[in-house]
Amino acid sequence: IPSGCVLKFEGGGLTDSSNDGSIVFSDTLLDGDIKIDVKSIGGSISNEHVDIAWFGALPDDEEFDNADVIQKCIHIAEDSKCKKLYISDGTWYIHKPILITEDKAIDFGGSGKEIASIKAGAEMEYMIGMSEASYSYYPRTYFHDFTLDGNRESYYGNYFKSGDRNNNNE
Repeated sequence: IPSGCVLKFEGGGLTDSSNDGSIVFSDTLLDGDIKIDVKSIGGSISNEHVDIAWFGALPDDEEFDNADVIQKCIHIAEDSKCKKLYISDGTWYIHKPILITEDKAIDFGGSGKEIASIKAGAEMEYMIGMSEASYSYYPRTYFHDFTLDGNRESYYGNYFKSGDRNNNNE
């Protein structure tokens, strides 16, 4: 999608039934009731945030693993001007950890801790893992206005690689 375009949705969405297509945004503004379900998503958007519901995440379905969708959305948010990932209303189950590895600031925000949550749907050691690069002194990663629920399936909510700001591992 060329730079500076507005991709407007009025019902429907983009779906790749053959599972071999991809979309690469280039500072694209997404507008309307957005639903995008393709194998590969990349590039940057110019919206205020990236909503996980736009890219195929399913709320309130214990069997559906939203981890891959959330992971894709993290990469889009990291590469976009907004740097914000939005967790909309519902319980978003994950069956494997989400990893933040880039040395880029990202803001995880929800619609409220009583109505938006990411919940462990399977046993895992941790739910959100952050490499040393992602939590160094600058940039910052923020989590607010949603619940991270280990559901007694996750040993830890977040995992931070050991080490200090000077990259001295312990």
